[in-house]
Amino acid sequence: MSELAPMLSLDVRSLVSLRVVLPMYALLLVVYVVAWGPQMAPPMFAVAGLIVSSTLFGMGESSRLNLLYGTLPVRRRTVVRSHYLVSAAALTALVGLGTLTGAAADAMRGTPDADLSSATATLGVTLVVMAIQQPATVRWGARGAAFGLLFVGLAASTLIVLIPPGLLPLGDAVSVAAQHAWLPWGVLAVGVGAFAASYPVAARIYERQDH
Repeated sequence: MSELAPMLSLDVRSLVSLRVVLPMYALLLVVYVVAWGPQMAPPMFAVAGLIVSSTLFGMGESSRLNLLYGTLPVRRRTVVRSHYLVSAAALTALVGLGTLTGAAADAMRGTPDADLSSATATLGVTLVVMAIQQPATVRWGARGAAFGLLFVGLAASTLIVLIPPGLLPLGDAVSVAAQHAWLPWGVLAVGVGAFAASYPVAARIYERQDH
């Protein structure tokens, strides 16, 4: 814990580089919420969480922070652990903020909705994405991981488009989700499990690299 606390502080301070990007992203978020409704707020804030995660791991390469980490009295595994903890905390806070933003927009429209299932499922799904993103970023860098995630997203989207509507019972899936209140929490549990399982993978890759 003695070596983790300074590393956490360093990670938080390194996010100052986002002070230029986040205001522009906030403006984009407002446009999305106005155009597609408050339900878009949690997913859009979750994307901001992915940006934070990518920044933490990518700056080690782009800003040569890996050289700085090598001069500090911290183990390489501690560096990765700090990145994971800050990423998870930022994602949770941003999804919570997105939920509050959506609720406020609903209240302004006169249609208050306190359902947290969407935010819970969003958090779980995003943790699964981060579980893939972070080891990939450590192994191939931020750019390589971004291209990999883009390829996976395009492949999934193409598959969904090519599947005949009758074979993709989205309506049944929505109905099942509405009838089972535990389902979003199940998605969150899967996300937390995947995220935790990816940590030793990322740490092992980072420890074996020559910085």
